[in-house]
Amino acid sequence: MRIHEQDKIVERPVYLDNIVEKIIDIPVDRIIEVPFERIVEVPVEHLVERPVYIDNIIEQVVHIPVEKIVEKPVEHIVERPVYYDNIIERPVPYEVITEQVIEKPVEHIVERPVYVENIIQKFVDNIIENPVAIE
Repeated sequence: MRIHEQDKIVERPVYLDNIVEKIIDIPVDRIIEVPFERIVEVPVEHLVERPVYIDNIIEQVVHIPVEKIVEKPVEHIVERPVYYDNIIERPVPYEVITEQVIEKPVEHIVERPVYVENIIQKFVDNIIENPVAIE
């Protein structure tokens, strides 16, 4: 019986604050795998068949052991730090000039005549003579 072990990697991040105050370009190494030919010679069996005559034939049941592969996963914890950049932005004040149309009301003086009723009262004396009898 053979036991075949296979590692299973479980990554658990460790959080750390890394305060960055300026921008820095970091070159990253990238490994490029170039395929190449590998020639492997495999030996081939040459079988020669010769008839063998057997007179006594006996039938038997033969139990052949078969390999059974049992996999037992084992977890290996690998802690790798995960860095998060805490970028602090500091605003730089700068002057922005924008042109706007501002409407200011201007008073226009327009002279219009104002009509006021001026009532003129003229008293007219109408003298009426009525003859009255005196007793």
